[in-house]
Amino acid sequence: MNTKPYLVTSGSLFAVIAILQGLRFVNQWPAQIGTLIIPLWPSGIFAGVAAGVSIWAFRLACKGRTQG
Repeated sequence: MNTKPYLVTSGSLFAVIAILQGLRFVNQWPAQIGTLIIPLWPSGIFAGVAAGVSIWAFRLACKGRTQG
C-alpha cells in the first residue's frame, strides 16, 4: 500500500489550516460560535501545531519512510 498520497493530502490540509489560523492571529480576526467569543491566543498555538504536523507529513512523504 502506498501512503504517499495520504501524506501529501494531509500535509496540504494542515498547511492550509496553519495559514488560516496564522492569518487570524496576525490580523486579529474575531471568531464567535453562538454567544461564545473565541480568544485569539489559541489560534497562535493551533497555527504552530498545524504547521508542525504539515512539515512532518511532507518530510515523511519525501523521504519515503512509510510502511505498507
